[in-house]
Formats: sequence, C-alpha cells, structure tokens
Amino acid sequence: MKDFKPEDAGVGFNTVVKRAKVNGFQINSVWLDHQNLIKTAKHYHSEGKKIVLFLGASQLNSINQPEEESKLMIEYLNELNQNDSIVFLQASIPDATYHELYFVREYLRENNIPIYCTCVSLCFDDLRERPIKPEFFQFIEENLTALNKGNFVKNEVYNQIEEKKKKAKDNPKTPNVLIEEEIVENLEEVSSLYKNRNKVIAKNKINFGNYLSESIILLSGMKLRSSLTGELVTPKIQAKDSTWNVKAINTFFEEARTKGERLFFYYQPLRPHSSVFPYDSTQFINFRSYLSVKCDSNENFGFTDLTPIIPQEFWGKTDLGYPDIFHFQDKGHKILADSLKCKLQKFLPDAI
Repeated sequence: MKDFKPEDAGVGFNTVVKRAKVNGFQINSVWLDHQNLIKTAKHYHSEGKKIVLFLGASQLNSINQPEEESKLMIEYLNELNQNDSIVFLQASIPDATYHELYFVREYLRENNIPIYCTCVSLCFDDLRERPIKPEFFQFIEENLTALNKGNFVKNEVYNQIEEKKKKAKDNPKTPNVLIEEEIVENLEEVSSLYKNRNKVIAKNKINFGNYLSESIILLSGMKLRSSLTGELVTPKIQAKDSTWNVKAINTFFEEARTKGERLFFYYQPLRPHSSVFPYDSTQFINFRSYLSVKCDSNENFGFTDLTPIIPQEFWGKTDLGYPDIFHFQDKGHKILADSLKCKLQKFLPDAI
C-alpha cells in the first residue's frame, strides 16, 4: 500500500500520482509543489524554447492501474513533439477550482517565465468546486508577493488578503489560540491523515424510514445517487458554484484577448457510459456550446471536445470497485497525447 499524500486525495490506491521527468527535468507539478517546474521552465526558457503550459485537475497527473513503464499524457506529448523550439509543461491541482489554476500560471509569470500558450483541461465536474482551498490560499499569500488588483480573480483574493490583515490587526490572537494553532500545525506536519481529516472518500446511508438502502458513492469526487430500484440521479451543479468558476474562466479569456496570448481549452476525456451520463446533460452541452462560441470569437482561442476519445477498456476502478470516471490507464494517456498533438498542430502551426 502506498503512503497517503495530500495530492493523492480522491484518486484512490488504484491510481498513482506521477511526477514526470525528461532529461532529468521535472515537467509537471502537483498540488503546491511547483518549485521544480519553475526550475525546468527557466531552463527551457534560457534555451529559447516556447513554453506551452497545461493546467488541469488530477486526470493530468494520475495513472490508473499503472505498470512500470506507464507514462502521463505530458510525457507522450513531448515525445511526439518534433519541434525543438517548444516544450510542453503541466501543472495540476486535485479537484481544481479555476481560480487556483489561474494563480498557478501567475506563479510562473511572477518568476519571469513567459507562457506562449495556456492549455486548460476542463473537468466539467470541477465547476462545482468552491472556494479556493485554504492551503492554496496560503500558497498565494506566501508566493505571489506582487499580487494586486486587476481582474475578477485577482480582486477577489486581494480583497480577502487585505480583510484578513485588517482582522489580524484589529483582533490580535490570544495566547490560547496561538498555542492551539501551533499544536494543530505540528500535527498536520507529522500526519497527512490528520491534515486531511475532513476529506471523505465514501459513505453509506441507511434510510430506515423508507426501508431502503441508499449509497452515495464518490467516484473520485463525482456523486452518483443510487437506490435499490437501480435509479441513478446526477445532481445539477449549483448556479452559485458554476458562476464563480466561469468568472475565473472568463478571466483567462479576457487576459488572453488583452495581451494577445494563445489560449486553448478542451473538455477532458470522460469514461463512456452505456446506461447513465454522469452529469446533467443539458448543463454539459450548454457549457460546451458556451466555450465553443467564446473560442470562435478570436483566432488566438481554441476549443475541442475530447470527451469520447478513450475506450471503456482503458479506464479503471476505484478502491471500492466502482468505475473511475476521471482517471485512465497508460494507453488512455497515449490516446490523449495523440489527440492533442493533432489539435495543437492546427492551433499552433508555427510551434509544432
């Protein structure tokens, strides 16, 4: 059994989080571990290479039922790349909010790393993720020292930081609170399980009032509600959650338009389902149309739907034996890399 790490939360023990290297340089980062990616980006930038940065959730960094030679999409994509003037790098966050992905890119920029093209792997389910995780908010405070106002995402975090400073100044902590925080901090440093005590992978609920057993299974974060009748209900993403994330996605568009940058979105692959679609289909299709229209408005924007590209046999199972709808095997990563290469060849003809 592998050791539990915070960035592994939600992927299960059948799925391995990988940090990939090319010629000794780490080409992807996971959760808050971006220092090695910064070093890699600086190295390639010093060689005059253009950097294409992939941003997304755990699908980018995880391999279901891996073998010794299994690789991530980002590894295969660099192997397929025939252009010495470009390199593909990747940063991912489990259950990412699009605010968090925005700030990962800002972190690279603050380290004087220009991004030639940003490619966002869009997990529809992550439109429900809200707010910014406390650990990542702390990462922003400690690492983005030049943060100021300027757009929706920056303004929101900037105001929260200023409000936090004001509260700390107006209400200094008592000795008891300081001691308690010190104890908790030390426990979290020595115990990943304690640090992630609020994370729940699955639970069962017995409804004796209806004489019916119901299970709520979290398939790496996706809720499917089932009853003894076999009925499956996919809860809609709440408007307040999706609106918050869409504002961050729109910030990517607005910034790219203002700066004349390349921006590429793709709907990430989803496990084929013969009996049930894991999302509200109307919401899913409407948001796909929204992205397509946005990207048609500017030649520097691109969008493609890669939902159906990976066959059923290349996906795996969760620890509980249920289908994992987010993470696939090595062959799935190869198929994704092949598909992205074809799409990016048309979108970035001068770079690939």
